Amino acid sequence: MIQRPSPARLERSLRYYSWYAGICGAYFWMPVFVLYFSTVVALRQVFLLESIYYATVFALEVPSGYLSDTLGRKHTLLISTACLCASYTLFVIGGSFAVLAAAQALLAAGFACASGTDTSLHYALLAALRREQEYGPREARLAARTRVISAAAAITGGVCAWIGEYRLAYLLSLGAAVYALVLVALVVDPEFSSIRKRAIAPFRQLRAVVDALRTPPLGYLFAFVVAMTALNHVPYEFYQLSVRAVIATLTHERAALREITPLVSGIHLCATMLIGAIGARIASGARDRLGTKSVLLSVALLQLSIVALLISRGSAIVVALVTLRSVPAAVMQPVTRAHVAPLVAPTLRATYFSIQSLAGRLAFALLLVVFSVVPGDGYRSSLVVALAVGTVAVATLALVPLHRDRSRP
Repeated sequence: MIQRPSPARLERSLRYYSWYAGICGAYFWMPVFVLYFSTVVALRQVFLLESIYYATVFALEVPSGYLSDTLGRKHTLLISTACLCASYTLFVIGGSFAVLAAAQALLAAGFACASGTDTSLHYALLAALRREQEYGPREARLAARTRVISAAAAITGGVCAWIGEYRLAYLLSLGAAVYALVLVALVVDPEFSSIRKRAIAPFRQLRAVVDALRTPPLGYLFAFVVAMTALNHVPYEFYQLSVRAVIATLTHERAALREITPLVSGIHLCATMLIGAIGARIASGARDRLGTKSVLLSVALLQLSIVALLISRGSAIVVALVTLRSVPAAVMQPVTRAHVAPLVAPTLRATYFSIQSLAGRLAFALLLVVFSVVPGDGYRSSLVVALAVGTVAVATLALVPLHRDRSRP
């Protein structure tokens, strides 16, 4: 007979999870990876490496959610952190396309296995302690902490790129991943025994998630997150071009441009993450005062405004304002999760979040396809399309009722 974890052990696990959630934001490599890849392989192969990453995430996103809902949260997170450790090790070794390709696949597997599983474990620990009401505010605080750590990692990675020591960023990321692996090993999974007893076949699991979407307000929130996942990616794809254009107007020598761009990119990402941390911190309070739908539509309008600003490339003011681009995601995540987690059964929760994440990625992939065929210069024309599609989506969501439940605003 499996004994229920003691309250003291659950409390320790909750602290370990909080540290894990924070350290997972230590992506020292984020401002560096394209520069690093281009020192090893040709630009054409850099794009191929990116496609390997996205293809792997696409293939594993939903299966990893099902794995979490059947094998358990802790075991799935152990697989996730082990994949990240192996990935960063290969990145440090580098030296060839094959090694980098394997590293990209393992990186994608690590992220896919954590998607939905991490927040499901968080809710399970709080539920076991009968503190479910803390889930929303804690998610907001953890999101803020993660972005602060990401900001520090971004500036560090930018410095690594500036001095040309690209692999140092991956070595630092490896250290963070090892620490995360140890923290996950110390956590208990209070839902493990019940999940194992109630596990169902994969197709029945998918059908159950689809049926759950009929429960208000899950359908609305699912559609909102999918639409915003695509919209939130647009500034990320285009802001570096604006940064480069501004630098080009300030520096006329190519050597100077090459030297300063990685550092400026790292500083910009650092500022973006810090501002996002503020957004995450105030998310729960704003939701309590204004209501879920008002907060979500407000951040959607903010992101639409940022996309509109990006159309004017080369402006220093625009580059400064684009640091607000992470606020919508930072606010949206804890607000929507606070609504969704209590409404989805434990045996479906990770699968639900994985399907939601996959749908968002597919929506953005479809938008990228549209970008590739629209006439024009490929920059402004794509942003105009994104702005038009985003405006229609947000307007539709504004008109559709949330169907709020009675226990939450």
